[in-house]
Amino acid sequence: MCNSIDEDSNIAKEEISAAKNENLKYKYFVANMLFAFEQIFLVIGNEPDWQAVMRDHLLRHKSYLSNSKSIQNGHWNVNFRDFIKSTIQE
Repeated sequence: MCNSIDEDSNIAKEEISAAKNENLKYKYFVANMLFAFEQIFLVIGNEPDWQAVMRDHLLRHKSYLSNSKSIQNGHWNVNFRDFIKSTIQE
């Protein structure tokens, strides 16, 4: 019985570790997406087709972005940050 508990504990630790790793990958993906979008926004921010593409992708990550400290703390260009905020409030 003790072996079963130890095995279950190890499996749980592996699952937690895997979940943390996936969460880290997701955060990294979103950060890279935001960086790329910010660069596009700064160059051709008023282009409606690009704005539509960026809005579509931002809305896919709305739940994460709504709680993002990088957006709340102003780590992005002010106009781009306003674009993100207005998009995720839709």
